[in-house]
Amino acid sequence: MLTTINFRISENQKEKLQVLAEEKDEKISTVLREIIENYLEDHDYKESKPKWDKHDFEVIYLDMDDF
Repeated sequence: MLTTINFRISENQKEKLQVLAEEKDEKISTVLREIIENYLEDHDYKESKPKWDKHDFEVIYLDMDDF
């Protein structure tokens, strides 16, 4: 099941994402999904792990200057 996540970023970060998206001929949302998927894979989060309780969460900060 897909869900929506809303968050705020700086104008500078958005511009960097736009450049990445244009280079890949993709939408910013597609680029962000790829970044998040890669981050989760790199940190060994697998879909096979038990589902988090609805009250459990983790805050993930991505430094867009690294991309």
